[in-house]
Amino acid sequence: MFRYFYIIFCLILASFNCVAQNSNQLQPTLLSPESSNYRKATDVLRIQFPEGALVNLNTQLALEIDNIDVSSMVAIEGDQLVFTPPSPFVLGNHELRLVEYAANGDIIELGFWSFEVRQSVAFREQQLVIGAVLNNRYRTADNYSNSDVDIQKYRSDGAADIAYTAKNKNSGIDFNANLLYDEDEDNTIRGEQVDLGQYLLGIDLGKNTHIDIGHHSVQHSSLIYSQFHRRGISGNFKLPSVNSVLRVFSSRTGDLQGFTEGLGVEDSDNRVDGIALDYQPFQSNPESLTIITSYLTGKRKDEDETIGMFVEESGGDAASIAIDSKVLDKTLHIHVEAAQSRFDFDGSYDNFDKESDAAFGFFTRYSPLPNSGSETALLWDISLEKAIVSPNFYSLSNAYLAADRDFTKLSSNIDKGNIYAQTFISFEKDNLDNRFTSTNNTLSGGAFVSYAQTSISNSWLGSPQYSVTYLYTKNDQDDPVGASTNDNTNELIELGSQFSYDKGNWSLAVGESKFNDDTGFNTDNIINTYRIDGSYSITNVNFISAGISAENTKDTDLNLEARRVIYSVSVNHSSPVYSTNAYLTLHFEELDDETLGPLSEIKNTFTVEASIGKRLLEAKNLFPGINLSLSGTYREAEDKTLLNNDATDYAVFLNLNFYWDVSKP
Repeated sequence: MFRYFYIIFCLILASFNCVAQNSNQLQPTLLSPESSNYRKATDVLRIQFPEGALVNLNTQLALEIDNIDVSSMVAIEGDQLVFTPPSPFVLGNHELRLVEYAANGDIIELGFWSFEVRQSVAFREQQLVIGAVLNNRYRTADNYSNSDVDIQKYRSDGAADIAYTAKNKNSGIDFNANLLYDEDEDNTIRGEQVDLGQYLLGIDLGKNTHIDIGHHSVQHSSLIYSQFHRRGISGNFKLPSVNSVLRVFSSRTGDLQGFTEGLGVEDSDNRVDGIALDYQPFQSNPESLTIITSYLTGKRKDEDETIGMFVEESGGDAASIAIDSKVLDKTLHIHVEAAQSRFDFDGSYDNFDKESDAAFGFFTRYSPLPNSGSETALLWDISLEKAIVSPNFYSLSNAYLAADRDFTKLSSNIDKGNIYAQTFISFEKDNLDNRFTSTNNTLSGGAFVSYAQTSISNSWLGSPQYSVTYLYTKNDQDDPVGASTNDNTNELIELGSQFSYDKGNWSLAVGESKFNDDTGFNTDNIINTYRIDGSYSITNVNFISAGISAENTKDTDLNLEARRVIYSVSVNHSSPVYSTNAYLTLHFEELDDETLGPLSEIKNTFTVEASIGKRLLEAKNLFPGINLSLSGTYREAEDKTLLNNDATDYAVFLNLNFYWDVSKP
């Protein structure tokens, strides 16, 4: 009996030795890329085996890429396993695993490799996109009668956009800019034919450092920085050890475009410098508490002497501290902030010399979690916003925060299946500045309700969407010194509907706006608007769209009534080589003034444009093309007043547009 057990043990041991010996003999290796020193997204993966190993292999192999079995897509070429990706690899790191299924059921790992897919030697991801267009317009015919219309015989303009992105795992750059051209120098920012518009260069130096240069917003969560979009330079530095983010910046106080002062920080008399720190003390739940501190200092010098009693020069500093918290499973959001500023408003170092004042802000929103057991979840939230700004508060980086302001807003949103509703009410008290005595009280409120039913239908009334909008505003401004008032109310209501069907869509809207002025300046009016438009697809590349809009304005004080009707039709066709389109717009306008007579003026305007375009080349991601179009305008004005200024004007234009698009990885 013992001898039989010994024989069985030897057989099992021999089996294990055979598998182990076979596996050791395999020793496959992942070959390097053949054509370059980096692996591209379309590269074929080759796994090399020792000579004759695959021929004598009597077990099953399996290949996995990122934990996905791709064995069915592997081919054997001699002593190599070859995998040709059916689609390009995603840029980044990937894992490759080769296993052997032994006869006894064991799974033996023969190889495990990590490889990176890149677009170039220097960068994992790289993309360049350039778009440029040059527009040329020539007036071939014209006639102007009793008109001050003055259109250039020939003019050209153009623009170019460039975007470049290059990234590695934790570093990279991102750049975008636009270049503007106009032969008329009066139309450019600096009064030159070529000018630089907005641009932004972003640089990642590791995963914790980011630098921005150009037009951008520094920070959104502070009273003194809110909506601050200027040209300058800023840096964001993450401090993981203390769970914080440090921001520093230097920017232009006023908006700046063009080549002048490229970074926007060269002029110390028109610059603001600042620093901000966000600190989250709880590592396990960071959003439960964030402490935000901000500080800035700077000057602004206005060389325009026509501004009179307003600010000519200002300088000083401002600081704020805020607490931001998301609690109760992040359903309750609370933000509280206090800010302080010290600024010299006029540079004279008297009167308002370094006046110190404060601003306070409060925001809270409650958004309960939806009921997971409900088929159609009810989503809703309610928000309260409050801001109090003292009379002399001033920040160079937030001109939107008017001084001496008390603002309160309550709003809510409800979303239940096909129904969505939004409401708000707000009150603002603002005397514009402590240097003025007038006080403006504004009460605003509104609601928006929509119902949408999505369904695929061949009916013209398919997938209906209905909406109702109501807005109300009341202004009450008093000036005790001038003993004048400026009280008015404005109401707007609009009903809208939209329908979609298999061939297109169409929409209909009607609205009425009422303005009542109690000052006695005879400016009360009622405006009724009507609009219907839609589109119809003839084929996949041909479609027609049309629209009619009308507006009727009635001044109830002056007995003045004006009617405007606009008809528009466009036909479009596109193909891989050619694209054609035609536009037709008819504009009818009638002014009825009972104070001057039964009919004052009638205007008819007719415009048409037809164009054909062709893409000249489609190779290596280069797409140059040309568009040729003919357009015309016709205007007829019939004056029924005693002035008798009838006029008929028309012009015909030939337009030639060149474009060039480059998209290169």
